[in-house]
Amino acid sequence: MAIKTSKKDPKNMDELVEQFEDSLVPFKQGDTIEVVVRSASTRKILADVAGLATGIIPEQEFSFDTSELKEGDKVNVFVLSAENDDGYVILSHKRANREALWQTLEDKSKSGEIMTVKVAGANRGGLLVEAGGIDGFIPVSQLSSQHYPRVQSGSSSEIARRLQEMVGQMLKVKVLSVDKNANKLIFSEKMTQGLLSETAAETVKIGDVLEGIVTGIVPFAFLAITITVNNFAASVVLGPILLLLLYPRVKRWGLVWTDIMAKEDVAKGFAKTIGSILMIVGAIGGLIVGVLVA
Repeated sequence: MAIKTSKKDPKNMDELVEQFEDSLVPFKQGDTIEVVVRSASTRKILADVAGLATGIIPEQEFSFDTSELKEGDKVNVFVLSAENDDGYVILSHKRANREALWQTLEDKSKSGEIMTVKVAGANRGGLLVEAGGIDGFIPVSQLSSQHYPRVQSGSSSEIARRLQEMVGQMLKVKVLSVDKNANKLIFSEKMTQGLLSETAAETVKIGDVLEGIVTGIVPFAFLAITITVNNFAASVVLGPILLLLLYPRVKRWGLVWTDIMAKEDVAKGFAKTIGSILMIVGAIGGLIVGVLVA
């Protein structure tokens, strides 16, 4: 005579674990467990899970140092699923490593150690990167000469387009700034390239002649025009305001130029008008020549 049971027969590992819990398998979804690496590649890590199953860490669940794992290494992982359609336990290294990762990033920031990050996105300001499950950012100014988007027109859309082409690439970087509380992580790629080592820097003295390589040329014309126009605009806008604020006080102190100069030296009539005209023409002419030369 068959004995009826209120529980249905489990159809997969998830249901088996849910039904028998710790009496069957010493892990379940959501646990952080230690596993032993059986094989490692750039796409996935296979691991022995408690001698009972084979686990897999897919590339999207890699942490910043997962690529350094090798056969026989023991590592803590987070159980995403007790079993997928192929019978593997799905594991995540980055979720188990997240808290420890912040401390590691702070240590790398102090030591200047180089690490690898993956470009996940881009905007005109720089690259969005992923470091072991933590999002970071590389400003355009911190890109190496090889990846710096040199756009003659300065078009922000063209800069963003060129940066977008780098999505998916792996970059060698150094930690520039890390703030766990603000969830802020800034990297620099250029700090890893073309810089003197500390030992070499100590041997350089003022007056030494060194050989270098030109890695890029940035046009100065736009900056020169901007400075010229900015200075002119500041004098035109702020000049009258400062005159209204300061003239009464300067006049009261007797420091106006007409009060200081001898009366016979102060221009009168037509000569005074010509002087004012020449001063205005000189200012406008200086602006025009500055822009043309730039």
